[in-house]
Amino acid sequence: MIFEGSEKKLELVVREPVNLLSWPESRWLELIQAAGTRALSKIESSHARAYLLSESSLFIWHDRFAMITCGTTTLDEAALKACEYLREDEIAALFYERKNEYFPQMQKTDFFSDARKLNRVISGRGYRLGHADEHHLFLFHSCREYQPRKTDTTLEILMYGLRGRVREVFNEPNQTAEWIRTQTGLDKLFSGYKVDDHAFSPIGYSLNALNGARYYTVHVTPQDESPYVSFETNVNSRRDIELTIKSVLEVFQPRSFDVVYFDAVAERETVNVNGYVLRGAVRERLGCGFNVHYSHHSEVNAAEAPAWALQLERSEGTETYGENVK
Repeated sequence: MIFEGSEKKLELVVREPVNLLSWPESRWLELIQAAGTRALSKIESSHARAYLLSESSLFIWHDRFAMITCGTTTLDEAALKACEYLREDEIAALFYERKNEYFPQMQKTDFFSDARKLNRVISGRGYRLGHADEHHLFLFHSCREYQPRKTDTTLEILMYGLRGRVREVFNEPNQTAEWIRTQTGLDKLFSGYKVDDHAFSPIGYSLNALNGARYYTVHVTPQDESPYVSFETNVNSRRDIELTIKSVLEVFQPRSFDVVYFDAVAERETVNVNGYVLRGAVRERLGCGFNVHYSHHSEVNAAEAPAWALQLERSEGTETYGENVK
C-alpha cells in the first residue's frame, strides 16, 4: 500500500486575550475535518490538550496550536479555517512547513499553491531550506513583528529507512500500541508524561505525550515504499537537544535523518552525531523573531559527503510572497 509519510505542519500563535483552550471542541473538529483527517482520541494536561488524528496530531495550548498531518491531507485548508475564527490583529505568528515528499504527484496541492493561499490572509515569506537534490524543507512564515520567549523552541527529527529490530517491530502487522512501545523502547524514552498512542491496521503507529506544557509526538510510516518517522518536542537547552537526538536515534536507527530546530537564540551550533555524516546545514534568521536550523545527516557509509557538507550554509532559493513583507 502506497502512503505518504512525509508531513505538513501548521503552527499558529495568538495574542492575548485569546485563549485557544477555551474554544469549543466543535471548532477544533472543524479544523481537523478541513485538513481531511479525523480525531481518534484526546488527552489533556494542566496546560495543553492533544488530539491523536488518523493522520498525525493536533496540540493546543492557550496561546498557540500545532497541527501535523501526513498522507494527502489539506492542511492549508485548516490554516485558512483557523484564520476565519481570528481577527488579523489576534494572530501573532504563523508557520507552515512541508517536507519534500515521496509521491508529490499524489498530493492535492503543492507548497507554492499553499503559500499563495496563506499569503492572501497573512503576508509572509517562503523558503526552501536545503538543496533541491537532497532532502529539504519548505517553510512559509508570517513577517509581522513578533518577539518569542527564549524558551520558545521546537525540535523536529525526521527519519528515513528504519533498520534492525525496530524495522521488524513496526512492520509486524496488527500489533497493539502497548506491544510496540515495549518492543521498541519507546516506553523508556521519557518519564512523567501522559501517553496516548495508536497502532494502525495493518501497520503504522502514532503517539502523543503531555507533561504540563511539555509535549512530544511520534509518527511512524514503515511501508517499504515510503519509510518515514517523525519525532517532535519542545526541549530547549543544548544538552537536552543533544540527549534527545541521541535517544531517539538509538530507538529508530534510521539510515538518514533531518533535524529542524526553531528558537530565539542566535548562532547555535549544528549538532553532529556519531555514525552519521552531515550532508548539509542551513541557519536562517526569520523576519518574525525566530531562527530556524535545518540539517540533513546520513550513515557514514551510505554516501560520500559532498565538499559543501563541511560548512554551514545560508538557505538557498528564497521566495517572497506578498508586497508588504518586512
